[in-house]
Amino acid sequence: MGKRVVVVGGGVTGVGVARDLAMRGADVTLLERDRLAGGTSGRMHGLLHSGARYALSDPDAAEECLHENAILREIASHCIEDTGGLFVSLPEDDPDYYDSKLAACRELGIPTDELSPEAARELEPALSTDLDRAFRVPDGAIDPFRLIVANAKSAANHGAKIETDTPVTGLLVEDGQVVGVRTGDERTIRANHVVNAAGPWAGQLFADLAVDVPLAPAQGAMAVTNARPVETVINRCRPTDEGDILVPHETTAILGTTDRAIDGPDAISETREEIELLREELAKLVPELADTRLIRTYWGVRPLYDPDEGGASGRDFAVLDHGERDDLPGVTTVVGGKLTTYRLMAEAVSDAVAEKLGLDAPCRTAEEPLPGSGDRPGWEAVASRYDLRNPVAHRTATRLGDRTEPVLDDAQPNPVVCECEGVTDAEIRDAIRDVGADLDGVRSRTRATMGPCQGGVCAHRIAGVLAEAVGSDPAWSELSSLVAERDRGQRHLDSPAQRAQIERNRLRRGRLLNLAAGKASDGLPLGDFATGTASAAGHSSQEYGQSSPTTGPQDVIVYGGGLAARLAALAAAQEGVSVALLTPDSLTPDGFTGMVDLLGSLPGDTGLVADPIPAVDSLPDSHPLRRAGAAGVREALDRFDAVVGSTLAGSATERNGLVSSPVGTPLPVARYPPSFEPGLLSRRSDTLLVGFESIPDFPAKFAAETLSNRVPYAVRGATIELCATAPERPVRRLARALDRNERWPSDEPIRSTLAQVLDRVHEGESRIGLPSMLGIEATFEIRSELSTQLGAKVFELPVPAPSAAAIRLSDRLDAQLRAHGVEVRQRVEDLALAGQARIEAVDVQNGPRYEASQVVLATGGVAAGGLTTDRSGVQEPTFGLPVEHQTDHQAGLAVDPDWRPGANGVICHPNLRAAGSILGGFDPATEHSRAGVEIVTGVQAGLAAAREVTR
Repeated sequence: MGKRVVVVGGGVTGVGVARDLAMRGADVTLLERDRLAGGTSGRMHGLLHSGARYALSDPDAAEECLHENAILREIASHCIEDTGGLFVSLPEDDPDYYDSKLAACRELGIPTDELSPEAARELEPALSTDLDRAFRVPDGAIDPFRLIVANAKSAANHGAKIETDTPVTGLLVEDGQVVGVRTGDERTIRANHVVNAAGPWAGQLFADLAVDVPLAPAQGAMAVTNARPVETVINRCRPTDEGDILVPHETTAILGTTDRAIDGPDAISETREEIELLREELAKLVPELADTRLIRTYWGVRPLYDPDEGGASGRDFAVLDHGERDDLPGVTTVVGGKLTTYRLMAEAVSDAVAEKLGLDAPCRTAEEPLPGSGDRPGWEAVASRYDLRNPVAHRTATRLGDRTEPVLDDAQPNPVVCECEGVTDAEIRDAIRDVGADLDGVRSRTRATMGPCQGGVCAHRIAGVLAEAVGSDPAWSELSSLVAERDRGQRHLDSPAQRAQIERNRLRRGRLLNLAAGKASDGLPLGDFATGTASAAGHSSQEYGQSSPTTGPQDVIVYGGGLAARLAALAAAQEGVSVALLTPDSLTPDGFTGMVDLLGSLPGDTGLVADPIPAVDSLPDSHPLRRAGAAGVREALDRFDAVVGSTLAGSATERNGLVSSPVGTPLPVARYPPSFEPGLLSRRSDTLLVGFESIPDFPAKFAAETLSNRVPYAVRGATIELCATAPERPVRRLARALDRNERWPSDEPIRSTLAQVLDRVHEGESRIGLPSMLGIEATFEIRSELSTQLGAKVFELPVPAPSAAAIRLSDRLDAQLRAHGVEVRQRVEDLALAGQARIEAVDVQNGPRYEASQVVLATGGVAAGGLTTDRSGVQEPTFGLPVEHQTDHQAGLAVDPDWRPGANGVICHPNLRAAGSILGGFDPATEHSRAGVEIVTGVQAGLAAAREVTR
């Protein structure tokens, strides 16, 4: 008899069966409709069961878990973290149940160690002080993605074919016997036997046949924290209920779970109520969970076996021989069970199939380690050998196991692509070699995008690496899918910190990357946009006389640290009044792009605006720029231009210029650094974009291929490197080295080294674009030297902060604050207004009182923390002001014509003004208007406050 087997389903049981049968000599093809781990297996809480959870309710399942727990620790060590587990009870829990559970564990041979409440809290300080009793068990944490991939690799190593994105549409039946399957791409794959390991979808395989698979599907909700509040699995010792387990997992922890019957595997009903239940219940065990930041939610479906159709309660599994059961030979179904027992389930299925096929080879899956779980180097050695920071080395060695050295060898420089999870470029490339154009597959293999930012920082970097391998079109499709998938997992979250992260992600994707433009191939209307001017800017750099900071009462207090706050302080100081700028944090370039996006698109319109100031009159009345009016916008820009001087160009025309984003999409900006000007897209000239391997934020080849689809001239990309290893903060390090022309990283001056390296990739293009890293103070000199040596105009392009351009602008504004005598006090928090209707002073908790005639609030929007949001809506936390605009992504304060906040036409305080992104009525991410609103409203609010003082 033949030995060909088709396995349907790419979850943990399916890949386990494929591995087992392939190791026995079968010719195996595994078919998965989506991606590996795309169903139930990838949506579990990551618990490696000791068996204790089932010691009372299902002793047989408990014994299986205990047995398999020990095996998996040997064969899948790189997938497991030995956290240990605690079963804890609270005073309201049944003490008899605790005693029975402990006794049952001991009777089954599950190792236990009873602890006093004090000892349990010493082990896990975050546990509630109400803790009554506790005992330890050998639970652990397991990564289902890593486990599934390792099984699939092993199966492939033994000859199995693994086909993803291949749905099976039905069974191929001849003469009453299953002889293969039909697939969604209209193929028929013949087989001597079919194994149905489709989990909760197992019944769908028999849709055209009179065969029933008795399942009682149940959905379970889980939530992921941004950090690990505990290091041990925490189980509540009570009859199984919702919200009774907390599993530390990698850099996070997973709250689990709910258990609700559903009509079918695709009938999940996601509700925020389930997430709140998890938080509420588990906060009784770990109180800090009440306020812990959740970064993601997800739901899974359990394929519970229900032979009596009375509602399954056990966790046992079943192997259904449809020849014996339904007179349909040639197909076997496996259902039920747990991830912990997957190997045992696969062995049982494989034993049955092997007997039918005449394979007499024994099962070897309990002895042969999975790929990655052999001998592996210690993380200290990895850190030293590959010049990785300790946390990155530890996570890398943990994920890759015995594959660490093969993956990292010859991968220098090897920058970190995903900071949240410590994933390096080498790991990303290794995963792409494995899965091809599948960024979700890259995510599941590396954990990239699974940290607190949920891909907001690193998604475009990963797409850039993918584009090098498969081209920009597939990379754009995958990037769009990845971003959408990451966003879906955050839609039920309402913690202020994560809502702020979501808004930061939107701003980055909109303002700096313009991902909405994607892989569009329509030509840009280049003739409508500015080509730049011969001079650097329309205003010369003007230095103002130095004056000492004032002491005592201030005329104007500005609270905030961003662009709006700094410009409000400067505008007021220019009017001759005394000003104090109080900042919640340090003054940094964070949030700066080094450019001014004044108004690049109109609300609800994806088209690009070439003439932003005339377009102001077409904005809604509630828009801050419309409130200022075209004249107010011009006045603010004139003052801004005078302040920044030659730091920015573009003031000689009211038209926007078009700059390439780091991924090759067009960015409409009204002001830009002089170093950007030669690279304006409307300057039609063949272009070379050059990236650095150590700066993953600028994937030059991805950007060049994207841009070349939209401009009528040649654009090419290349990647170079100056450093043997990726330096910390590479943009700052390279910029400072270029400023000083250091002999780093070689014995040659760095400018000469850079010119030589660029010359090797230059093929005669008229201009060469580099990420914004050409110095902080000597940019003009550096560009001139490089341009002369290369015979091409060298220019810069934007990269995410902190780019050199952003640092230059921030430094210039700070110098102007000093020149105007503005008193700057940093890290001032917990403010309160003193006075009734009219503000008399600003009080700082545990700090001084600042008396002032006028106050300007410019703390930013949701992304910056100037506004917070939860289920009840959007709030202004600093002074408790009413937030009239509550629309998603346009929430913020409403102001009168004098920039005074209020609600329903009533101002809050006659001498309080607001400016910047704290204002509502606009969406900076889609309109490309954030810096414009910050500048215009900051200047106008500062002027209004100062003029009130001098009136």
